[in-house]
Amino acid sequence: MDAAVQGLIANLAMVGVFAAMWTLLGDAVERLPAWGRSAALGLLMGGGAVAMMSLPVVIRPGLFLDLRVSLVAQAALFGGPIGALVAVVVAGIYRLAIGGAGILPGLILIGLGAVMGLGVYALTRGQAVRRMDVVLLALGAMLVSLLTLVLIPTAMIETALPNLLVAVPAIAFLATLLAGLAMYTDEERRRTERLNQTFRQVIESLPEALNVKDLEGRFIIANAATARLMRAPDAASLIGKSDADFYPPEVATQFGRDEESVLRDGASKELEQRLAFEDGTVIWLSTLKTPLRDASGHPVALVTHNRDFTARKTLEQDLDRARAQLEGAMSGMADALIAFDRDGKIIFCNDQYRRLFPLTADVRVPGRNLRDVLRIAHERGEQAAMEPDEVEAWIETAVASLREEKDREIHLADGRWLHSRVRALSDGTSLSVISDVSSIKRAEEALSEVNKHLKQLAATDALTGLQNRRTFDEMFAKEFSRSARHHHPLSVLMVDVDYFKSFNDTYGHQAGDEALRAVARTLKDIARRPADIVARYGGEEFAIVLPDTDTEGATAVAELLCEAVRQLRIPNGRSSRGVVTVSVGIATGSRSNLLAAPEDLIRQADAALYLAKGQGRDGVQAFGDDQEQGGPTRNAGPSGFRSAS
Repeated sequence: MDAAVQGLIANLAMVGVFAAMWTLLGDAVERLPAWGRSAALGLLMGGGAVAMMSLPVVIRPGLFLDLRVSLVAQAALFGGPIGALVAVVVAGIYRLAIGGAGILPGLILIGLGAVMGLGVYALTRGQAVRRMDVVLLALGAMLVSLLTLVLIPTAMIETALPNLLVAVPAIAFLATLLAGLAMYTDEERRRTERLNQTFRQVIESLPEALNVKDLEGRFIIANAATARLMRAPDAASLIGKSDADFYPPEVATQFGRDEESVLRDGASKELEQRLAFEDGTVIWLSTLKTPLRDASGHPVALVTHNRDFTARKTLEQDLDRARAQLEGAMSGMADALIAFDRDGKIIFCNDQYRRLFPLTADVRVPGRNLRDVLRIAHERGEQAAMEPDEVEAWIETAVASLREEKDREIHLADGRWLHSRVRALSDGTSLSVISDVSSIKRAEEALSEVNKHLKQLAATDALTGLQNRRTFDEMFAKEFSRSARHHHPLSVLMVDVDYFKSFNDTYGHQAGDEALRAVARTLKDIARRPADIVARYGGEEFAIVLPDTDTEGATAVAELLCEAVRQLRIPNGRSSRGVVTVSVGIATGSRSNLLAAPEDLIRQADAALYLAKGQGRDGVQAFGDDQEQGGPTRNAGPSGFRSAS
């Protein structure tokens, strides 16, 4: 029986040999597809099973044992269904070929090995084999060995059964465990190498510098980008060297301080590093340094990742300079400059903007919404007064104006006027320029008053304050057209101061001017309706236009005028009345007196005036068809009024 145990141990060694052979052949079949590697493993393990069946352990004549189960199970666990199938086919064919009474148990034994291996393989769920899987496989091999002994007739092994029940399962367990661990270790090594190769390819293909240094600052790993950054021939030339071998001393010293800081703090750190070469070239690096620790947590190396962001840094510096120049220019502007986003929020503004609004300067800052700013401006009384129910509409109108390129005026409660010019941009933002136009506004108002006054002077007779001849002609023409269009009566009174030339000769021009002014005031007082027109027509002659007035009404007004002038009692020794008087000629345009032009009505009134003066003055004469044909006129009575003959 000792010889049988020794034979089983020899089988154990053979299992180890075939497992070792796979570790040697594994690299050779690494390039094959997965199914090819599985088939190769099945073929090797099946061949090992054949070798064991060729050199079995003889328990007694006619009773043979071997460890074929272990190798078939390894093929199933590490090769999957393909590896199991190939191993079973190879071992099964050989077992059928050698024949004998134990064919069926032998085939069953081979099949059980494959089933057991596939069962453990299923537990891996397609993932890598674990140590626990190997242990489970070894336990399965031990159980299959016990089952093998049960299948052997008891009469054949009754004397050796106690020893076999211990030795065979133990050796099967040990053989499967050792072979499985050897193959597991080889698989892990191969997987680690593949992973390392992938990592190396990734690191080498990185366009940015990645390297690892030991605690002394010497490179132990570096990619090609690191070599290019340091202007080294290649990555291999960096290994074992430090920054001091490639950079100027001051740069290498500063980089060394940065690395010492990271190792001292024990935490990753992101840095901006300025790299200046001796030829004057300057590079800016965004650097991430991370300590690499061992299993106990102690730093053993330093991983560095460098990204060249010189172009971005240059742009940032240019942007900072441009921003500083813009802010300087904005601060020196006489006008306020403000930018709003699409929601009406302030993006930026200059100091002048805040100076224009002293009561709300604290809220007119980037980030504040214009709606909130305007509400606060109303609450603090900065804007011109408005009704409470008008505030929200005013705010929404102001915000909506940011989307339109238009100008608007802002009236403040302190009397200042601001002018806002808005430029809407395509991205929904807007730019506003606000100017203080208070002085311009005051100048405009003053100019408007001057223009108004000049216009009034241009339309007014300087002596009497009545409208002058030019203004009269314009207004009379409009009124004539209106009356003709609506078929309303229109009367014109031509008024002449009697014996005025003699009055001037007797009393002087200054007295004459005073008399004209007094008469003018009287005319204005009598013809006082808003639509009435009173003008100095020329010299001592005046004209009055009475809209919507017929001949009878105009005559009544004219008689009042004559009486009112007499009541002035301005002495005039050349007049039969002893006072200044006036004569009035009346003409009325109506349905019965259709005229083509305003001048026609003036001529009729003037003709009537001529008749009035010819009848002794201080009277009223209305123009009629009989006068135009040389018929009777109205005669003066004792009171100075004329009556129809």
